[in-house]
Amino acid sequence: MKKDICRKLAAGAVASLLALTSVPAGVSAADALISSSFDNGTDSWSGRGNASVAVDKDNYYEGGGSLAVKGRTQSWNGAELAASTSLTAGSSYSFSAAVLQTTGGALSVKMTLDYVTGGTHSYDEIALTPVNSGEWTAVSNTSYTIPANADSFSVYFEIPDDNADFYIDSFTVAESGTPAKVTTGDGVINGSQQSDPVPPATPGDFDSDGDVDIFDLMLARQALVKQYSGAPAGSFDINAADVDGNGTFAVNDVVLLSKFILGMTDSFPTRTTTTTTTVTTTTTTGSITTTTKTSSGGNYMESIASDMVINAPSNFTQTRAGVDYGKLEKVTYYSKDAGMNKNMQVLLPAGYNENEKYPVLYVLHGIFGDENSMPGMGVQTMVGNLIADGEAVKMIVVFPAMFTGSGSPGFNSDSNRKYDLIREDIENSIMPYLEEHYSVATGRENTAITGFSMGGREALYTGISHSQYYGYVGAACPAPGIFETTDSYMHHDGVMVPAQFKPSTMPEMILISAAQQDGVVGTYPQTYHEALQTNGVQHLWQIIPQGDHGNATVDPHMYNFLRYIFKA
Repeated sequence: MKKDICRKLAAGAVASLLALTSVPAGVSAADALISSSFDNGTDSWSGRGNASVAVDKDNYYEGGGSLAVKGRTQSWNGAELAASTSLTAGSSYSFSAAVLQTTGGALSVKMTLDYVTGGTHSYDEIALTPVNSGEWTAVSNTSYTIPANADSFSVYFEIPDDNADFYIDSFTVAESGTPAKVTTGDGVINGSQQSDPVPPATPGDFDSDGDVDIFDLMLARQALVKQYSGAPAGSFDINAADVDGNGTFAVNDVVLLSKFILGMTDSFPTRTTTTTTTVTTTTTTGSITTTTKTSSGGNYMESIASDMVINAPSNFTQTRAGVDYGKLEKVTYYSKDAGMNKNMQVLLPAGYNENEKYPVLYVLHGIFGDENSMPGMGVQTMVGNLIADGEAVKMIVVFPAMFTGSGSPGFNSDSNRKYDLIREDIENSIMPYLEEHYSVATGRENTAITGFSMGGREALYTGISHSQYYGYVGAACPAPGIFETTDSYMHHDGVMVPAQFKPSTMPEMILISAAQQDGVVGTYPQTYHEALQTNGVQHLWQIIPQGDHGNATVDPHMYNFLRYIFKA
């Protein structure tokens, strides 16, 4: 009856649309310098950024409660505990905790020390651990030394590459060398022991309340839009989201869910279990497609092809003590092509000096994103770490808001045209603004462009069609639309035919990175690779086996791209 009522309501809606407590088991009171069980309260932990913390009684590693961390809007949001009064700078300790996340996929959870020296905050990694969905996991470092120059400090947990909710339990700080008391695989999830079989998720039941209704459809649509833009889609079980049973969450799942809610169908496709045997052969991870030698760019790409990696180093995306990550400025400029003011972010390198000239990299965001999106994916940290390590040259990085014109972005031809106008906006308004206000090196040899998803599409379109301005061109998970096509979202009119997809002046580097399985843009990135190949344009083409439509592909792409721009 409830489901029938929900369907009727949905049909109308769619039509009209430290004071710490007990010590965790296994750690004696004498051993534990700090301990948090969360059985009777938050144990002095607080939310960091926009995150909120509260005791959860349904999910816990041991005892009867855990700390639920929710409402995270940026990756650094999390849970924090002041520790200066209990620990000593310069001393070593054993840190451990149990962490749970339920997104449906593996995420890396980071335990970090935020410490202050001379009024300046610095951040040092204590532990970074992959945490599988639906499994209480030990996150620990049994011998971590607090920097000797720390005036005050706190410990916090975050998920660097996602804004998902998570849970913490059995947090302990003990003398250095004390073994972690958390065993991955134990604990209680939704009231059931982790070792007990977990009931399979109901397809379409996004909010896990046992019913498939209009509220699930609302959550599905929100998650899909966020996923397409490259923003974290939030916490959901992939087994519930994957309505069509093909192993991914995409627009077809939302269509099927909508039809079910409206009563147009009373079931979802039957899922089948397939056993696959994969035979792997070793090949060069950075592959270069060679057809003709069109310029020195080909020689440069040949020289770096063997250094293209499919996994970025773990410290590439982590803030490190002692590294200056430059200054990020939000500025407003008048866009001639939009006929209005627009915002952009400008990242100045560490030690920026107006007497020096710096090359410029443009980094473009996904659909529905803005000038904050790519800094939110960690690009500032990536650039700062590589510059500090001497692997990248000092550069100015520009994060424009791509949508150029009035109105709001959407899945339609008018919106696509306004995204395409970022090409003209950069040349007619942004470049002159930068030359007036910053110390920039000009010329295509000092100009690079890359982007993610819709930003990857626009970076390729801009860098290839106006190659006289760009010496280095990249794209991660580029969206369809340069060529005429129809995908699950809309019909794309296209801006050129494949035969026109070739530069007039060969860039030193063209790098396209794609996930082996991308539930948002599918195999469309390969169409750009194949067009370049057919047109005899030398380029680097990468397939990331573990990639996704997000940081799992963006991180290795940026690691490869940033290290070799402005060096030919």
